[in-house]
Amino acid sequence: MTKLYIKILFLVFAISVSRSALAGTPEEIRVTNVHGASFTVSWTSQRNEGGQVKYGADPALYSNWQTANDDRGVDVVDDIHYVTVSDLSQNTVYYFEVISGGATDNNGGRYYTINSGPYAVPPPGECTPAGKIYKDLTLTQLAYNSVVYITILGGRGIEDSATESILYTSKSNGYWFIDLINFRNKSNTDFYPFACESNSISIEVFDGDCGSARITSIAKDFSISGELDPIILNPLNGSRGNTGSSGGCFICTGNIRTSFDSSTIILLILLISAFILFITAVQGNFVKKWLTH
Repeated sequence: MTKLYIKILFLVFAISVSRSALAGTPEEIRVTNVHGASFTVSWTSQRNEGGQVKYGADPALYSNWQTANDDRGVDVVDDIHYVTVSDLSQNTVYYFEVISGGATDNNGGRYYTINSGPYAVPPPGECTPAGKIYKDLTLTQLAYNSVVYITILGGRGIEDSATESILYTSKSNGYWFIDLINFRNKSNTDFYPFACESNSISIEVFDGDCGSARITSIAKDFSISGELDPIILNPLNGSRGNTGSSGGCFICTGNIRTSFDSSTIILLILLISAFILFITAVQGNFVKKWLTH
């Protein structure tokens, strides 16, 4: 009996440790859209959870730092997180930390930093590539709530642009699109010079468990050359381990994803095992008492 109780206690301990270990773990943290008055922080997590960014201009005044929520709303729970920090002062170094679920990533206590860059008015003109993103080869399921990262490629020894990003949602009527005129150089000090319909662009898409994709295309303007070829996510590149399956991406619609991933299954197995041991212990104790009477 004592051994059974020890096993039960061990399983309970394992469950609590597993839950702590599987709590929010920010991954693939990226800073984009640095435009003087704002910047965007995006990341993925192993579980569906809420996300925030806490930021300020002085680490010594941490108690006065502000908090920015996911662009889709404070109540959004997902394994893709997209937070825009706005109303900033230009040419100012900001410190920030990422809050994902129950975990806070403050870069080992040093905090992440970004210079907001100058306010600036983009040059005249427009060059807006656009297209659709799908989760399936039949092109029937749009990959909403994925993040699209775009970089203008310099080529021939010319430095690439800074990376910009957008959140692909149902509000865009099925299309992702972004105006390359607003892109800046990597130091975010000036706009990036390029030739529409000539330069190449790198397009990366991340959709957590539903997979990712990366393509290179000509910087086509939608109004001139039409939409780009559709991007199809590769589920083998999901955020939970490239296991050769869809990574638990059973339902990926709306702002909340429903999935049974490996971490959930492990916790269920531990709980069932603890319950079986408990029942065995109770029954064994009952039988022992019955035999002694």
